[in-house]
Amino acid sequence: MTTKCFLAETKEERKRPGAMWYDPTKPEVWKVLIESDLRAGKMVDFSDEYIRDWLGKRSPLMVRLPNGFEFCLDWKASHAGNSGWVVSGEAPNITTSPSINMFPKDSGGWHGYIRNGAIDDDLNGRRYT
Repeated sequence: MTTKCFLAETKEERKRPGAMWYDPTKPEVWKVLIESDLRAGKMVDFSDEYIRDWLGKRSPLMVRLPNGFEFCLDWKASHAGNSGWVVSGEAPNITTSPSINMFPKDSGGWHGYIRNGAIDDDLNGRRYT
C-alpha cells in the first residue's frame, strides 16, 4: 500500500509517515552558507543536485519514511560521492530518482520510491504499522 505525502504544519504531524516539510531556515540563508563553505573548500552535506537545482530557491526538504525515519531528500547519498536524488515537482507532489535505500541491512530499513506525491511500498517487502 502506498503512503500519500502531505505538507506537515506542526511538529506532531511530522511524526506521521508521508509527512514533508522544509527546513525552517530561509533558502537565501542556505545559499550564503553553502556557497561560503564551497568557496572555502569545505565539504557540504548537500548533493550536487540540490546545489544545482534548488539552492537559493527552496530550503532542504525533509520526509518521514514508512519505517519512521526522518530523511532529507537533498543530502548526498552515502554511496555516490557528491550525488544525491533528483527531486522534481513541488512538495508534497514530488518525484525522486533514483530509489531511496535507507539502512538497507537493518530490518527497520526502507527501500523504495517517492512518485507523484506517494511513497511506494518497500521494494524488499517490509511492512510498517
